[in-house]
Amino acid sequence: MKLFVLFLAAVSVVTVNAIEYNGAESSKKVHDVLAANSKTKDQSVVASVKKYVDSIEPKNDPEKRTVIKYKVWVYDQTKGSDTSFEGLSKYRDELIAKEKFEVAPTEAQKLEMLDIWYKAYRNTDKDYAVKMYKAIKATPNGHKFSNAGFYAYQTNNYLDAYNFYMDNQVFPERCVEIAIKNLKDNKKVLDAAQVITKKNYDAKKVKPIVDCVINNLTTSDSVDQNEVKLFLQKVNKRYSRLMKEDEATWAPIIGDVRMTLAAY
Repeated sequence: MKLFVLFLAAVSVVTVNAIEYNGAESSKKVHDVLAANSKTKDQSVVASVKKYVDSIEPKNDPEKRTVIKYKVWVYDQTKGSDTSFEGLSKYRDELIAKEKFEVAPTEAQKLEMLDIWYKAYRNTDKDYAVKMYKAIKATPNGHKFSNAGFYAYQTNNYLDAYNFYMDNQVFPERCVEIAIKNLKDNKKVLDAAQVITKKNYDAKKVKPIVDCVINNLTTSDSVDQNEVKLFLQKVNKRYSRLMKEDEATWAPIIGDVRMTLAAY
């Protein structure tokens, strides 16, 4: 009886310590905290995040892959770790081997587990960015994760950056910026801008895209003006209703769109 009671007590401790995966919460407690800690690598912060990550109980393959990614992030900031691309790849593979997946991760998903953007941000770790980019290029469908374009951009491979983002249909504002500043291709600007007409994006993404189109494409001979006009009509139709929710934010954007349409 005494042993049984002890067993129940042990189970209760595990239950209390274990937490369910929560995407929004874990992003704040892991992603945001470690990004802020990336320069100082305060080991007390790393230990706190590790304790949190180790307590997560993922229930499906996507959650399991994310937790492995978080563990790689923690390892990257742990004193004495091999934080090279090769070292982190080895650690990731060890974690994958220990996990029970219903479907084994694809090669692209394995690369996503190594997506530690702060290592390449502002070229703080150029070697890591280069090796990530090369791995993405060498892997069939290796670019099939949202930040793949980031590594192409950080290594000055702007066309690949544009294509990776477009293929994944993410970060249209980055695509537009790359197309106008680096590729200097107005057709690609319009193609990237079209992404915001397919689903709702927040004003911080919509405004720079709309501004870029109005400022650069409405008087350009390099694009079909009927297509530009149609784009603006779609933006007007999709986002006008949002003025009811936040007029101060959306009225200036929609106002510019409507004035431009009136000029056609």
